[in-house]
Amino acid sequence: MTMTIVTPPADEPVTLDELRQYLRLDGNAEDELLGRLLRAARETFEHHTGIAMMKQTWRLHTDCWPQHGVIRIARYPVASILSVTFYDEEGTPGSITEHALHLARERRPARVYLAARNRPQKRVRAVDVEFVAGFGGGSAGVPEMMKHAITALAAQWYEFRHGQGTGQNGATAQVFPPAFERALDAWRMVRL
Repeated sequence: MTMTIVTPPADEPVTLDELRQYLRLDGNAEDELLGRLLRAARETFEHHTGIAMMKQTWRLHTDCWPQHGVIRIARYPVASILSVTFYDEEGTPGSITEHALHLARERRPARVYLAARNRPQKRVRAVDVEFVAGFGGGSAGVPEMMKHAITALAAQWYEFRHGQGTGQNGATAQVFPPAFERALDAWRMVRL
């Protein structure tokens, strides 16, 4: 199974103004750098947790028909399924209608249940699921703990932009700031 982003988020959960205020910066001379740091911090958090903070579109690709007709989506929260396409041995695409599947979005990982009656007669070579993931309501829908975590990480990267060592206040850089680590621990999916 592979997942690729189709449409990245249009906005970040933390604004440049909020990061500037956190860093106690005046002016917008470093906004380009701060924007890149915020995007990288969000992507790092999403990579480690499987969370999609802001609305974004993904494509999940499997190499065969799913066992028992269940596809697990390792991105949370899943807002909607846009399409489910299968490919037979010859590579001919077919689609599964919205009425022939069920999305269990409250689970983590979310699951797409495909009706058995829709399984193609020919051997299936691949199944693609295109879906939207992310918290609703823009940045207001993102939990504050997550926003604080990416703010703290972006601020640390700003402070220690030349790598490990000491910052302006003599502090030593860590791999991740404690606020980021706590948020990772709270939101990381644990497999039993």
